[in-house]
Amino acid sequence: MEFVEEAGVATASAKVAASWVSVVMNEFGVELDYSDESIRDLERVAETLFRTMPPAEQRDDDFQLACRQFTDQTGAYLGEVMRRSHGARWGYAVEANAKTLGMLTARGTIVLPIIRAQKRLTNGKEDDIWSYFKTLSE
Repeated sequence: MEFVEEAGVATASAKVAASWVSVVMNEFGVELDYSDESIRDLERVAETLFRTMPPAEQRDDDFQLACRQFTDQTGAYLGEVMRRSHGARWGYAVEANAKTLGMLTARGTIVLPIIRAQKRLTNGKEDDIWSYFKTLSE
């Protein structure tokens, strides 16, 4: 897998993350401040959403759209904290002619924060965002 940095991705991701900060404050009363510790708060929001999801047979198109927005926004916020605090860069992970939005950490590791957010919503605590972040930021 290789990484291709792209400035437009960084700009768009920063905007999506800022939007998520507002939504989380308005909907959950949680202030996200782009600190490392705020990822712990983000995990609590993810756990709340995971616990309140309807059964699979009750998930309509609107629910699927809301899930996609959650994963995009949560992943963008997670990535922005990694960028601001730990020098990660936005771009694309490229493998077998497929591009996936991702980041390159200061250590040279390719990470996929939006995919992690998707896994968190799908699998629950086993894909904990806070644990993932701590591992990447050590």
